[in-house]
Amino acid sequence: MMQVSHNELVTLCEKAFSGLQRHCGEPNIIANMVVDLEMVGLNGIQHFVKALTFLQNDSDLPPQVDSSSPSQLVADLKGSSILGYLPILLDYAQEQLANKNSITLSIEHCHNRWLAFGVLINLANQGLSVKAAWSNGSHPQHVVYLITPSNQLPEIYIADVPTDCLHSLTIEISKSPIQPPQQKEYNQHITSDELNSAKQHAWANGIMVSESDWDKLKQHAKAILVATNEISQLGAGEQVA
Repeated sequence: MMQVSHNELVTLCEKAFSGLQRHCGEPNIIANMVVDLEMVGLNGIQHFVKALTFLQNDSDLPPQVDSSSPSQLVADLKGSSILGYLPILLDYAQEQLANKNSITLSIEHCHNRWLAFGVLINLANQGLSVKAAWSNGSHPQHVVYLITPSNQLPEIYIADVPTDCLHSLTIEISKSPIQPPQQKEYNQHITSDELNSAKQHAWANGIMVSESDWDKLKQHAKAILVATNEISQLGAGEQVA
């Protein structure tokens, strides 16, 4: 294991995503999504390293958003990661919320949903209540994030239950408080206080990252350097094909 700072990790994650040379997704926003999750001890780096392998083959086109009702939006990512799309989808959902009390965004056929953590917190910082829910396919687990304006971090509820809906993410955004789920229905409850404690420890002591994951991030980051060098070697006045 190696110890790195918040800024070092954000910088490397930003370069790693930039190395994919994708059109959809802002590298700095995505890097902060990863590090926000890592800072609270929820394995943001591991989720990101896993995502990088698949992002190379993901669709790189803006998603289509449909309205099944005035307060229900649906987007189909066709098996892609949420990383390149979630921030802009949430921006659109907020625009549609203007004259409503609440709106629900259903994202179908998507992956890497744990990494929604940081951008959902941004909504709560704007005075909104947020509930996000999904089920994992690799492990029969149902996860709920519940974030309120009074808490800077979510309450997380996890239940080990089988489900048919494995690759979707449902996000409810409301101007009114959202009631928490019944705790007896969940095997695990990670409190906002626990997350805050982990976050403060990371700020004070740095972030521990495995050398293997660090090397994988650096390998992806090298791709943008190679592309930059190839362009610079073309010489002044030459066109890039």
